[in-house]
Amino acid sequence: MLDSINIKSFKSFIDSTISLNKLTILTGLNNSGKSSIIQAIRMCLLCKDNLSPYILGYGDFSELKSKLSSLHSKIDISLKESNNNPSGVLNIKLEEDTTFCDCNIEPISYDYISADRHGPSVILPTMNNDISNITIGSKGEYFVDYFLKFENVIIPELIRHESSIGNTLKHQVSYWMSEISPGVDLNFEVNKNHDISHLEVNTFRATNTGFGISYSLPIVLSALTMSSMPPLDEFKNSKLKKWHSCPNKLLIIENPEAHLHPKGQTALGKLIALASACGVQVIIETHSDHFVDGVRLAVKQYNALSAQDCSIHYLTREKGMQSVSEVIKISDDGKLSSWPIGFFDQTSINLSKLAKRDKK
Repeated sequence: MLDSINIKSFKSFIDSTISLNKLTILTGLNNSGKSSIIQAIRMCLLCKDNLSPYILGYGDFSELKSKLSSLHSKIDISLKESNNNPSGVLNIKLEEDTTFCDCNIEPISYDYISADRHGPSVILPTMNNDISNITIGSKGEYFVDYFLKFENVIIPELIRHESSIGNTLKHQVSYWMSEISPGVDLNFEVNKNHDISHLEVNTFRATNTGFGISYSLPIVLSALTMSSMPPLDEFKNSKLKKWHSCPNKLLIIENPEAHLHPKGQTALGKLIALASACGVQVIIETHSDHFVDGVRLAVKQYNALSAQDCSIHYLTREKGMQSVSEVIKISDDGKLSSWPIGFFDQTSINLSKLAKRDKK
């Protein structure tokens, strides 16, 4: 498990260490540094796979180097593993024309789902035929192909939906999705001859069902699959088996709440918390108090999920200053250790104004 990330001279960070838990939630106002933390982690993981750390569309060294740091400083990002592997560090250093990478961390099966997910579509792509990289896609675009590859994995009892009967992914995904769209009937199909896939919802094409289902499906599928046990008939493909059997799994998700009713947001918070209790390290960026409430409820209701395994980073940034993180812990009864100004307090502010007799 990743224990922390140290970020130097990168965007809004001069020199900061962010602790990473089994479940880490990043929240705060826009432009406070949440996405930069996720970008820094992704850059390290790209280097780990012997790829360029520069993510397409995010710019190069000149754009990413912090304007707050000294003129000749380097970008230096270090991922550190937990104490059971004290020597486990992945470090990258970036200059204008040089990239240095030193990796000594254990193998990781990871996936990243961005805020900009694939909306309802009649046709979706499939993964490469050689399955060189098992992924649901940064936009969730491979979720149909992903589901059909893993539909028979066994979902642990802890994360099974309380109303479900079957224990495979094929059964469980429908029950969890019913929290978002009650009575939903999903049909996944792949056309191997043309490398395309599609989803039908209640016998209708996905474009007739709105954004909520297509935005949440990749999250539900990845959370359930990454926390699952092997299928009873084992994997027929060795690469699928290797990816699934990796003991270190990391799931990074941006804005899981997008296009969802508050009830669905809370259900996703509960699901993600249970996935972390099943051994998946999860890093979430969110603006949803309903999602956070789902995590808090999971901590309170399930003994398998320890309060010590969940933490919230509330990020703030004043103009011309670096990003600052305040850690908020969740207690065993679901309460928060602190409630900083600006931390999901807008509902209280609005209700206070509405309760006043005057119009000010």
